[in-house]
Amino acid sequence: MATYDGQAYPASGQAIIYLDGAQADSHVGNDGGAGTGLTGNVKTGQAAAMGREGHTGGNYFTGYIDDVAIWKRALTPAEVETLFQAGEAGQSLGHLLSLPSPCCESPVHV
Repeated sequence: MATYDGQAYPASGQAIIYLDGAQADSHVGNDGGAGTGLTGNVKTGQAAAMGREGHTGGNYFTGYIDDVAIWKRALTPAEVETLFQAGEAGQSLGHLLSLPSPCCESPVHV
């Protein structure tokens, strides 16, 4: 699982990669250049892709993806752990999000 928060800190954003519910890698930054580095937000209408480098990239992903969900905010480490543990118990992400009190608000429909 990966989370991205473009406003994690006053002048920088953060991307975190989780493996088996535990944080495996984290990057905090602001490139200070013409781009926004890790401080931007995903915008309405922005081109996004899964499995390759953007809409013109050529490095295609060759593995498997279990589930995909996009939230309006970065999930907390506790929420990531809760989702991982539920998945280990055989519960699907769709089932977890249909419960009356899921750990996280419903994802954005894409």
